[in-house]
Amino acid sequence: TGTIDDPANMASAKVWILSAMNDSVVNTGVVQATERYYDSFVSESSQIQAIYNELGEHAFLTIDQGSSPCTYNGSPYINACDFDAAGSILTHLYNNDLVSP
Repeated sequence: TGTIDDPANMASAKVWILSAMNDSVVNTGVVQATERYYDSFVSESSQIQAIYNELGEHAFLTIDQGSSPCTYNGSPYINACDFDAAGSILTHLYNNDLVSP
């Protein structure tokens, strides 16, 4: 129909945002603008977790997985940075209620 869903439906959304300190692709200011954008839609600021203090390049950051060093920018974009991005995302989405396997 050429229209989008009502942005009010984002009120209960959980948002996780990361801007790694060494990201040479996406400027941190752009990510901060994204955080402000989402903040205008969610009910509470606590629904947004924004991380700006982790070392890393433009990649998915892991504790020790991936063949690339933390500040490498290139394929496969999975960098060993001593940071568990997947765990951080899931912890935020599930209200700190994860159970270790």
